[in-house]
Amino acid sequence: MLDRYDRKTLLFLYANPAAMAAETGKAIPNGAILVLEERKAKLGADGNPVRNAEGRFIAEDELVAVNVQERRAGWGVEYPAAKRNAEWEYASFLPNGQRNAAANIESCFTCHKPWVDQDYTLIFGAFVNAGKK
Repeated sequence: MLDRYDRKTLLFLYANPAAMAAETGKAIPNGAILVLEERKAKLGADGNPVRNAEGRFIAEDELVAVNVQERRAGWGVEYPAAKRNAEWEYASFLPNGQRNAAANIESCFTCHKPWVDQDYTLIFGAFVNAGKK
């Protein structure tokens, strides 16, 4: 779980068993699915997020979006090298489960591109290592 201060939301990261089988320093296996669920933070009367005893935001039930990063063998071959993130693809979904046609998926490729040393993931390495402890 991560607090997103700029959006007053919380991010919850989920990974399937293929992703959790990843080994530090190696490419994340094909079939890996990473899901980032974004929920609104509970706001106080001052409009700022309410915090729990650990100082973290408190999540509301209201879902903002669900973003998915998935890796499959052969995916991404149609992209030029300047855009391609290995064999990763991205998608964004609305709270009702429909694909968000208005989502700027190009920004996913751009944002993740510099993270080549972490197999194009931003926080996954810390997440998977914590899950194996």
